[in-house]
Amino acid sequence: MKRCRHVLQSMLCIALALVAAALPAHADPPIGVRRDPLVAGQTVAPALLEELGLVTVVANGAFCSGAMLNAYWVLTAAHCVRSLDLPTPTAAPATVTVSPGWASAAFAVTRVEELFTATGLDLALIRTRLALPRRSMADLPEITARLNDRVPYVETFGAGLFAFARQAGGMDVPSQGDGQFRTGAFAVVGSEPGRIELTMPNGVMIGGGDSGGPSYVRVWRDPNQQQLGFRREIVGVASLCQTRRLRGHENDPGWAWVTQSNPCWIATAGPARAQIAQIIADTAPAPEEIPPPIFTGPLPPGGMDRSRALYSVWLDRPLVPAAMPSWTDPLAFTTCAPSPFVIVQQQAQGCPVQPAYEVWGYSSRTGWLMHMPSSACLRGVMDGSVRLGPCSGGPETVWDLSATPPGSATWTAVRNRAFDQCLAVVSPPSGGPTGPRLFIRQPELRLAPCDGTPRQAFTDVDSDWSRRNVR
Repeated sequence: MKRCRHVLQSMLCIALALVAAALPAHADPPIGVRRDPLVAGQTVAPALLEELGLVTVVANGAFCSGAMLNAYWVLTAAHCVRSLDLPTPTAAPATVTVSPGWASAAFAVTRVEELFTATGLDLALIRTRLALPRRSMADLPEITARLNDRVPYVETFGAGLFAFARQAGGMDVPSQGDGQFRTGAFAVVGSEPGRIELTMPNGVMIGGGDSGGPSYVRVWRDPNQQQLGFRREIVGVASLCQTRRLRGHENDPGWAWVTQSNPCWIATAGPARAQIAQIIADTAPAPEEIPPPIFTGPLPPGGMDRSRALYSVWLDRPLVPAAMPSWTDPLAFTTCAPSPFVIVQQQAQGCPVQPAYEVWGYSSRTGWLMHMPSSACLRGVMDGSVRLGPCSGGPETVWDLSATPPGSATWTAVRNRAFDQCLAVVSPPSGGPTGPRLFIRQPELRLAPCDGTPRQAFTDVDSDWSRRNVR
């Protein structure tokens, strides 16, 4: 038995040449595939390649298969990116590329996360720098929650060999591959923690290049309404095979002289679902993927070429952080009063516009709303707060503006691209006793569902500016 290994170290990088044998009846949806001679499997149509998000992975010259989990992350085998037998480092992202099976393109990689060290599972996750070109990410197959012993069969996909080595006309003919994806179905004959065993019926083989190729189980969308069809769930990836070689080539490494692979094992992904979900949550787009900001009407004034104040229309107070603010501090509005607490019945002192308040700039190119003294950007946060932080180019720093009237300095909506919510003035609870409250805390800037109210409107001068500037 040989473990799947990296090509440069005679690793077994499985490639699929598959055809399914007849499987016993079961409650799950059936698979319709055909039997072919040798290891020639059923090729996969481009539409199904895109539907399943099937990709090929090249790492340090080794060829493997894989499957998309979302727009940026691919699941493959750990042995495709490092040796599982030797203490070798994981392949550097610069040495790895990902190519969609339905498109002629190779995508650069920014992260390679092997899970073998932490979980003992032959699994790896690869993050592409740019989103892979699938038309919709909403319906990609997910990792199944089924236990291994509840999986009666798998439907396996991979790219690589279509014929194993053989003797023909008195000559030794090596294995052949064309890089096309093929598919077949295999009965599960055994399971243990972290992997399941497959039997290879006559004429059905898994071979070089299929390592990391996904295996699926079909599940009815609704068992009581089978006319709705089925969906596929990912069971795991091709990991390990026991092989035979052509006489005279028993000690030759790689797949060139393999004549049979049986049995084979799939590394199951279910035991690592939580770890995988945590890792693939990183889906921040590259800066060039972020579309330009969206405006209602002409471009509102206040670009980086002009500093402006940011007055809340509802409060008639400016947002003025410290010159070098802490990135963990909440953002609140200046009251121009001696205390951050004001008596409810007393009108707070106004804040006439002055250069000290004109500390904000907006970039129409990036959508950044920048605090000019600190060169920090307003950022939306998952908990609904708004903080100053690095201008990273992620969607949490991108703001789409609406101005009323069009082209005016009054912004009626400042919508965050990551959370699809708007900047809003919110009064935190005072924490005082019930009944009439004598004091209220200073309002803060937070995210809230966009509603077009004055709490979400901002302008560049105080409300008394027009009277003071009447000529």
